[in-house]
Amino acid sequence: MTYPPQPEQPNHPGGFPQPQQPIHSGGFPQPQQPIHSGGFPQPDPMKKKRKKWPFFAGGAAILLILVVVLLVVVGGLFSGPAHLDRDTYETLSEREYEKIVRNPEAHEGRKILVYGTVFQFDTRTGPEVFMADTGAQKVASIFYDQYTAVTGDAEVFVEVVEDDLVAIYASVAGTQVYETVSGDDREVPLLRASIVDVIG
Repeated sequence: MTYPPQPEQPNHPGGFPQPQQPIHSGGFPQPQQPIHSGGFPQPDPMKKKRKKWPFFAGGAAILLILVVVLLVVVGGLFSGPAHLDRDTYETLSEREYEKIVRNPEAHEGRKILVYGTVFQFDTRTGPEVFMADTGAQKVASIFYDQYTAVTGDAEVFVEVVEDDLVAIYASVAGTQVYETVSGDDREVPLLRASIVDVIG
């Protein structure tokens, strides 16, 4: 019996039979999956989903900041500037005031209430400075003996004249050299007044 000749398989350059591609039902070669180094089919890469929570967290933070700013602004409208609030100034004992007078630079920025008698407020001092004998307590004017330079905006001093008894709401601002009537220089405490009430 004679057998028909079998078709020869094509050889690749190495001399071994070349594997045929699998055929799917449509009659076309089925694409092969890529093989990684381990010899197993490599899975298709999956698209990573972006995390949305950082955007929500950022938006919440911005909203919180806006709320805080709004509260501060609204609070300021009702309470007014802090330097015009008499309750924010310290009431001192004579001993505490003496410490400030002895070393004003060490207490710069401290908000205090002092009392005094205006002894010079004229063209020599100008409209934004007056000189006063001051103390920490509200007493008769004869008991005030601390020379003090008081500076501030002219509108703060609009009701003040020499010999007035005043309550001074001020911040400690260091020292200032004051020229006495006799022409001598004298270093005195300097107060920056925000409120001056004439009380006598």
